[in-house]
Amino acid sequence: MQKFLKWVFIISLSLFLSCSFNLWARAASPTESFNLPVILKMGRYYVLYTYPKPPYIDPQNRLIVPLGTVCRDLIGAKVNYNPQTKTAIINWSSRTVELTVGSKTAYVNKKQVVLDTFPILYKNSMLVPLRILIEGLGIKATWNSEYRFVHLDDERILKTRWILLGPEDSPALRIPALDENAFFPLFCKIEIYYPVRTPASTKIKLDITAKNITGKSIPEGKADVRPHVFFDDGGYSTAAFFGSEGKPLPVKPPVKAREIIEISEEHKSDIPVFDVPKCVRKVHYVLLTCRVNTV
Repeated sequence: MQKFLKWVFIISLSLFLSCSFNLWARAASPTESFNLPVILKMGRYYVLYTYPKPPYIDPQNRLIVPLGTVCRDLIGAKVNYNPQTKTAIINWSSRTVELTVGSKTAYVNKKQVVLDTFPILYKNSMLVPLRILIEGLGIKATWNSEYRFVHLDDERILKTRWILLGPEDSPALRIPALDENAFFPLFCKIEIYYPVRTPASTKIKLDITAKNITGKSIPEGKADVRPHVFFDDGGYSTAAFFGSEGKPLPVKPPVKAREIIEISEEHKSDIPVFDVPKCVRKVHYVLLTCRVNTV
């Protein structure tokens, strides 16, 4: 009997340790992970991530973005989607674009336009070619051939509450800048950790490789490469290169001309989740500013 109980204890302990390890491993592994080049900039913000998928190049060599996140929350357009017909109508600045999932036929101000790729549905979100939004809505945009990214540089965009009540209202971006375009993010790795147990917070880890593109050295303490993380409930988080907002900052080292720097940042939502998965705080999008500050 004692031998039997001994084996029961050993088996139970093994199962417990196995379950504990699986829970730990599950918690330690990112729910989503992306390794990608940065191919889109809007105003002074590089776009690193957009829910449910970062900007990417499709097989037809077209830049694809999530319609709701980019068009409604960043550009500031009104988006109406019909789930029965899988058609979206976008209104912005007295212009209208109509797109349908799986169709190369679009309508700009009710005039038919033929696309060379088509919108798709991914995680209940419409992914669309950025070009039709730029041309159909009349957004000012340029192509940076040196670093190969699209730049939407139109003063009418980024006037949404997400931006105006987030980074534009933060002390960090109210500091005068000598240069708003001091670095280019060559590469970005994003890991998102959604909670699997309660209570817990959503976490995000960013590893960014950025290059000083000012053509000159940046003095000590002046470089500010700053991720801006937005959550789907309106929450916002930011942290400075080698420091966190609201805390005494370590002295930022000088950066030589054309020097490449490595940046690693971790963010988490301030509100822990007590009901998984109903109340998981989703990462909505991640932007990046690359400045040389005056102070």
